[in-house]
Amino acid sequence: MMPGMETELRQVTMANRGELGDIDPGPAARGWVHAPWYWHQASLDRADLVFRLIYVLDSAAAVGMVAYGQAYADRELTKPVRGRYELAHLVIDHRSQRKGIGRAVARRVLAALADQADCRELVVAHHPDNQASRTLFTALGLAPSTERNYDGDPMLIAEPALREDSAGEQRAAQRSSSRLAMPDGGQYRHRSYIAKIFQELRSGDRPVTPGAST
Repeated sequence: MMPGMETELRQVTMANRGELGDIDPGPAARGWVHAPWYWHQASLDRADLVFRLIYVLDSAAAVGMVAYGQAYADRELTKPVRGRYELAHLVIDHRSQRKGIGRAVARRVLAALADQADCRELVVAHHPDNQASRTLFTALGLAPSTERNYDGDPMLIAEPALREDSAGEQRAAQRSSSRLAMPDGGQYRHRSYIAKIFQELRSGDRPVTPGAST
């Protein structure tokens, strides 16, 4: 991320809700992103989903949006998949893209989801034409899967093997065979990857986790 581009996730309020309509992913992406109101409403209807506006610190307006939480097997969001958590929607306004903002938010959200006590899988789906999204999430350690989501979009999946509590104590699950494919062609144990994320997060604000009071 560019120097001075620290991000902040904020709840939608009466004061900033008008900014939802101002976030534009750009011409190429408009055809495959959900309207922001869809995930915002879903988060109001379900305690296990979180929707936040993304700000660069000291910015006057939101530069993006993110939705995350419990993964569902159906478009109506009535069939939760036990142990699976999803970064469901991440949009950065085209005027703020290529600055590392999306990557920074994705890392923080994935780490928060991996910290859920019952988390067995982290998943992200992307439109088949959205190569930027695929590149981002494979670079963050998720591996392509043959599985498709309820819209028929390809999915990337990871299985967290390490979590840390708020005191920084590590709780390692016994999944020594679980590995992540990394973009350089090498292989790293997922526990090392998650540990690295949490180490980087210690000095920063953590995203709200699903089910938490806001």
